[in-house]
Amino acid sequence: GHLRRRHAETLQSEAQNLQKEVHDLQKVLEDVRKELEEVRASAEEALKEAEEQEKEADEWKKASEDAGARAEALQNEVHDLQKDMEEVQNEVDERNKEVEVLLKVVDAARKDATAL
Repeated sequence: GHLRRRHAETLQSEAQNLQKEVHDLQKVLEDVRKELEEVRASAEEALKEAEEQEKEADEWKKASEDAGARAEALQNEVHDLQKDMEEVQNEVDERNKEVEVLLKVVDAARKDATAL
C-alpha cells in the first residue's frame, strides 16, 4: 500500500503542477488577448484618423478646385472687361476724331467769317 500511496501523491502533485501551468498559460493568454485588444483598438484609431485625413485631403482638393474655378471665372471676367475697355477706348478715339473734324470745320468757318 505504501508504493501505491506514494504513486498517488506523485500523480496528485503532477496534476497540481499541470493545473498551475494551465493557470499560468491562461494568464498569459489573457495578457495576449488584452494586448491584441489594445493593438486592434490602436489600428482602428489609426484607420479612423487616416480616413479623416483622406476626407480632409478631399475637402482641400475640392476647395482648391473651387478656388481654381473661381480664379478662372475671374480671369474671364477681367478678359471681358478688357474687351469692353478696348471697345470704349475705340469709341472715345472715334469721338475725338469727329471732334477734331468739327473743330477744323469750325476753324475754317471762323477764317471764312474773318475773311469776309
